[in-house]
Amino acid sequence: MEKILELRHLTKHYPILGGVLRRQVNSVKALDGIDLDIYRGECLGMVGESGCGKTTTGKAIIRLHDPTGGQVLYHGKNGSPAPVDIAAVKKRSLKKMGIRSRLQMVFQDPTTSLNPRMLIKHIIAEPIREQVRMTSRALQDRVLELLNVVGLTKDHLLRYPHEFSGGQRQRIAVARAIATNPEFIVLDEPTSALDVSVQAQILNLLKQLQRRLNLTYLFVTHHLLVVKYVSDRLAVMYLGKIVEIAKTDDLFARPLHPYTYALLSGIPVPDVDYPSRRVVLSGDVPSPMNPPEGCRFHTRCPFVMDRCREEEPPLETVQEGHQTACHRKTETEKLWQERVSC
Repeated sequence: MEKILELRHLTKHYPILGGVLRRQVNSVKALDGIDLDIYRGECLGMVGESGCGKTTTGKAIIRLHDPTGGQVLYHGKNGSPAPVDIAAVKKRSLKKMGIRSRLQMVFQDPTTSLNPRMLIKHIIAEPIREQVRMTSRALQDRVLELLNVVGLTKDHLLRYPHEFSGGQRQRIAVARAIATNPEFIVLDEPTSALDVSVQAQILNLLKQLQRRLNLTYLFVTHHLLVVKYVSDRLAVMYLGKIVEIAKTDDLFARPLHPYTYALLSGIPVPDVDYPSRRVVLSGDVPSPMNPPEGCRFHTRCPFVMDRCREEEPPLETVQEGHQTACHRKTETEKLWQERVSC
């Protein structure tokens, strides 16, 4: 498969300032050296607890936040032999190079991501004006076309965001994101603020647009069943690190990291005869300012051993397309198989 993005040791640390002179005294290690390949046309899901670095990854990719270190290699259309390191490009050059228009983002809460003072026609037209030169008539036609694509009509053009429901506002946010014909879109929990029935409508819309426009998604969410429905592959994050990557079906059938196992064990099963074996992790997530030595999950892991406290496990390939970072993956797999066989 053709890669569209390669993350190489991507790092993002947020400085903590203190003292009279406001000097840096520590930093929050939101991302601490992740490696990840994203393939053209796929939907890559990303899950994990709050604060693990999921949203930071998306924002670092599209340069809403400047990475502290590492590379974000972007492969443009037509299989360009020389990928562009987005992390090294100056922000003012991103627009000139056409990268801004190709990488977009749909934010979690459409209520706060849409300007309440702007009409819908201006909200959708704004990114087009910034990237493309066209006549007023052509711009109006393009805005109307985008509204129709996301299931809205001409009657919605002269309204403000507060006049819409949450699902309609998210449709407007999606229309704004696809306005510049992007190749890659970060979807930051796009359904978390919506009712369940509306969530299904938005998910189906996103899948339709992906097929129609040949889009590539990074889908950030807490909801495992949602990510199972929309994603081709799944990356599990914990405390700024990726601990497991696999095809979605493979990961749900065979989790190899204890943290992944704990996440999947919490999915409710609508069967009163199904034995409940939910894994409740003890303790709290360690501080991202001072992450533990060795494996970052060892403070909460049921299989911890001395090696876990001293040596950080690398992200190793277990089978084709399935990688995990764990010294005790055999024990995790055995426990999961015992659970599903009951």
